[in-house]
Amino acid sequence: DVFMFDYRGYGKSEGSISSQKQLFQDLQIVYDLMKKRYSEDKIIVLGYSIGSGLAAEIASTNKPKLLILQAPYYSLTDLMRHSYPIIPAFILKYKFKTNEYIKDCTMPIVVFHGNQDEVIYYGSSLKLEKEFKTTDKLITLEGQEHNGMTDNPDYINEIRKILNGDRNTELKNKIIGIWTYSNSENATFRIDNDSIFYVDALESFKYTLNNDTLTIQ
Repeated sequence: DVFMFDYRGYGKSEGSISSQKQLFQDLQIVYDLMKKRYSEDKIIVLGYSIGSGLAAEIASTNKPKLLILQAPYYSLTDLMRHSYPIIPAFILKYKFKTNEYIKDCTMPIVVFHGNQDEVIYYGSSLKLEKEFKTTDKLITLEGQEHNGMTDNPDYINEIRKILNGDRNTELKNKIIGIWTYSNSENATFRIDNDSIFYVDALESFKYTLNNDTLTIQ
């Protein structure tokens, strides 16, 4: 499932944004709504461009399974100083300190950034990388500009591996659980409509899922 919402005054949302605090409160209301439908270990927060700082903030005050940032800025202050050095940064109403938020993120973080980004300079992610935990990762998209990232074949391949990796771990746990309670040397288990699990006498596990095959020893 994918959930997206419109900020106040954007899309179908009424009203207007009056402060950074109000915006973060709105984000928490939306996140709390998601927690009523899903456990946090099933929630992945993703932010692209200006939304990357907001995504990092909401992840820092909650415990989603994963945080994905696409073309993030180090902070809006840093971006202003880099892109418009003659304009004093103190005039910024919103600071969005992504570099500070990720320090409080306990979940793994994956960052995608094109090294030809003309809007949010690629060096932003290199600076964020210095704040990473051991579980965090920067994926550089060669030749990618700011827009169109989600159509980039390398991005599609990497995001598929990230999401399927979570699914594979979940399925492996299910297989092991089934094997624990099975005394049969050869058995076939059907878990749901798109996953079929096989267990053989050598205790190797094989499943097919969406035309992809993985063997787990």
